[in-house]
Amino acid sequence: MAARVLLAPFGYTPLWLSKLVSEEAIVASTRLSEKKRSNTFFVPILLEFLPSLRIANMVGGYLTENTSALTQLQELGVFISTPSAASSTSIALIDLRDREMFQQESTGGHLEGCYCIPLREFGKHGFETPPRHVHIVFFSPLGEVAKCQRFLTLHARLFPSYSLLEYSKDLWRYAASKGILEFGPSPPGRLLFPMNPLLDQEIERIESSQGGAGMALDIGCGSGRDVVRLLCRGWTVFGIDNMQKALDRCQDLATRQGFQNELYTICVSLKETGSLERVLLRKFEEEVEEKEIKMGKQEQLRFDLIIVSRFHNKELLPDIGRTLAPGGYLLYHTFMMECARPVKEELKLKPGYLSSLASRNEGPWGGLDLEVIRDDVGTIPGTAGKVGGEKRIFSYFVARKKKDR
Repeated sequence: MAARVLLAPFGYTPLWLSKLVSEEAIVASTRLSEKKRSNTFFVPILLEFLPSLRIANMVGGYLTENTSALTQLQELGVFISTPSAASSTSIALIDLRDREMFQQESTGGHLEGCYCIPLREFGKHGFETPPRHVHIVFFSPLGEVAKCQRFLTLHARLFPSYSLLEYSKDLWRYAASKGILEFGPSPPGRLLFPMNPLLDQEIERIESSQGGAGMALDIGCGSGRDVVRLLCRGWTVFGIDNMQKALDRCQDLATRQGFQNELYTICVSLKETGSLERVLLRKFEEEVEEKEIKMGKQEQLRFDLIIVSRFHNKELLPDIGRTLAPGGYLLYHTFMMECARPVKEELKLKPGYLSSLASRNEGPWGGLDLEVIRDDVGTIPGTAGKVGGEKRIFSYFVARKKKDR
């Protein structure tokens, strides 16, 4: 049974898939039903099935395909799986073992393409999981399938489509024989989550017009998914949020990706005009002194890209405009009035509000010469526009400050 496959680990392609595509299928799909019904045979069956699939494109963190492979594997009973597995269109591999076991050769390493989130650290790193439409294949520690299954059942709302496979000795031996084991931490850029939809749509245009990556500011960065995505693309990023725990997660993820010196995090609650500029300059001067960077006195920091996501405070709009560098881009992706939450209307946008500000010669953006590139509204992909029965309609606003003449 042939199928069309799209491999998409967000910029990463497991080498073993590339190797297998050129090989002949070990077992024809008509003979798969003869395989032993044991979870340790999941990988052999999957690897033998893949050569009959045609890779259509390689664009970046998961394996995407039609439902035939998952349907057939589920019918074989080769692993614990949710009823919705066959309807999923993407696959991500997550290893639930401790990081030491995941990395070290003496403990078996891991299958190429896996991402490590230890079970006991899931509460801290759950934000690193892929969108809910992605089918996740979890690998449990040896002898802990039942424990992992209880956890996944308890959090079924977060993982509507998953499979669970024990990282057994049989699986390890088979993977070793096929040369599809990795050792050490996951390589930089292997991430399971996407950027926010607006940034994802616009980043290529921005980098192309500016000649590459520059300095970015993420206001309301949270745990840093957009921050880390930008770091992986070569940007230097300032991330601001009012929750220190979220910033700690952001810093930890950036460090694990190999970015210790390119990220500046600031925990502050921005409430008034002028506060953004003050905290940015103070943070930068502290970092310059701590890292002993020789740099002249800075009167103001200017950013090539400013992202405002799930955040709005009209008092900060003058600061945002002034902090944007000539030729820089502003992306505003936040709640519209149609959203039931947040409840306070001052935290949400009205259609056309930002465009009207950019067109005026006075007001928060008066005289800044902002060119509006797009001002749309739309739902968040993958949620059908709703979360918990609520509409999730967001702004898709992009403006660029014209360059100085």
